Amino acid sequence: MVKANIKIIEQLKLFLNMVASNSEIRSLFTKSPSDFSRERKLPLSKVVGMLINLPKRSLSIELQSFFGSIGEADLICTKGAFCLQRTKLNPLFCKVWNDLLIECFYDQFRSDVQLWEGFRLLAVDGSNFSVPNSPEALAYFGSADNQHGGVPMARVMQIYDVLNGLTLWGDIFPRSYSENAIITDHINLLAEE
Repeated sequence: MVKANIKIIEQLKLFLNMVASNSEIRSLFTKSPSDFSRERKLPLSKVVGMLINLPKRSLSIELQSFFGSIGEADLICTKGAFCLQRTKLNPLFCKVWNDLLIECFYDQFRSDVQLWEGFRLLAVDGSNFSVPNSPEALAYFGSADNQHGGVPMARVMQIYDVLNGLTLWGDIFPRSYSENAIITDHINLLAEE
């Protein structure tokens, strides 16, 4: 099991290094081709490392802890610098990286993948949640209106492998999209591999 986990981590690291070092590939995952092109305190690899750390405490404490954990305690950056750098990362990176993680998991643990009567047990769930109140968010996602006005709301959907504890897919949509229509468009993710 440890060997398989190490192989998965190596594949994810290889992908991250490839994206960080190749400007053509990197431009697919950043807002602008010049993003992450210069060496700074927060290159692409450190921004991704910080994000996958799933910060739970205040951002300044998490940044201090992160840089300390990688042996660079003297290179602490500001919260503002981190926030600026993370906005340069296109959400597509996270989707592709998750797809690679899922593919590696099923490949490395092929014989140990938990099944229910020979099938993967997948759950689909959707929910509505509020998004930041801005004209752009309201225009794209729509709103939930009541007697006091409207609140920008989005629909979130995910497909989850229940027995193996993996989110296979997840995304955010305008509130007007129905859960049935969304899952119909992603039915290929439910096919047995």
